Amino acid sequence: MNREPALKNRFRNIVNRIEKVGIDALVLTKSPNVVYLSGGEFVGSSIAVIGRNGIFDLIVSILDVEGYESPGNWVRIRTVNKGEKYSDKLAESLLEVGATYVELDDIGCQMHELLRKRTNALLRSGNRFVEEARAVKDELELELIREAGRLTKLSFESVESVLKPGVKEVEIAAEAEFAARKRGADGMAFQTLVASGWRSAIPHATASRKVVETGDVVVVDMGVKYQGYCFDMTRTFKVGKIDARLERLFQSVLEAHSLAVGLIKADVAAKELERTVVEYFEREKVKEFYTHSLGHGVGLEVHEDPNLSLDSNYNLAVGNVITIEPGLYVKGLGGVRHENVISVGEDKAIFL
Repeated sequence: MNREPALKNRFRNIVNRIEKVGIDALVLTKSPNVVYLSGGEFVGSSIAVIGRNGIFDLIVSILDVEGYESPGNWVRIRTVNKGEKYSDKLAESLLEVGATYVELDDIGCQMHELLRKRTNALLRSGNRFVEEARAVKDELELELIREAGRLTKLSFESVESVLKPGVKEVEIAAEAEFAARKRGADGMAFQTLVASGWRSAIPHATASRKVVETGDVVVVDMGVKYQGYCFDMTRTFKVGKIDARLERLFQSVLEAHSLAVGLIKADVAAKELERTVVEYFEREKVKEFYTHSLGHGVGLEVHEDPNLSLDSNYNLAVGNVITIEPGLYVKGLGGVRHENVISVGEDKAIFL
């Protein structure tokens, strides 16, 4: 898919938003925000300056600029050469824009002070315009997330092929990661989690040298990264016959997942999904074993807007990409989690 129309549309949307609120320029230093608008992943630091007059300056190291293909002539490159400072290039850009009121997504105290002295502009940090825009994916993003999902599912097939008594958790993780790379993934979106037996009751347990035994459940939580976009999927495997109490947890988690997915459509409050799961677990008398929220957004970061919790004030929108991941964890016994990545449709959930 040609990325130029999508990137240009994202840029115009942000320009329209900063014009509407009266900002002269928006400065982006968080890598995912820069990638979202520029289309380029940079090894080193990069900064984007979006001016209300339509200027898009991309400040990037000489070490990265050669590998960057600009999506169009609306992106102007300012190269930071050896011995030069990012702060100087950024100040030059803001002075050229004529900015007197600048908002930033994030910036350190030292950079803030340098810019204030150089530009005499009012600077305010913590702007989330781009994070909010990223919550709704365009077709290009959905295509890349689908491919990340395809590669993740193939890696799970590799996990199943080696999952048996006697294998170590670290060996399972290694097999998954090797399979992902071999099939075309950029790498993993996060450290692969593998937890067997009693360790499966630890929600974020990284793979250890523990050996899988007959009667274990094995929680595997992983996702690949493809062209900058992440996936996040969890499956719980049974190794032989498992404890009846774990079987009950299995059924409760799968039912909770089904209930939440059935509610997904545009304009539904994110907190309603979480509330439905909590109320179901209360009826099943297992709520005390539910120790995290229901899910989160996925995209350029593995955890991004929106958050699916009782504290959320977000209403789902067409194009949101979210996880649904109920889990139950009983110390000393084990845990079960089931997670899928889902795109929000007008009137239904779309599994990716």
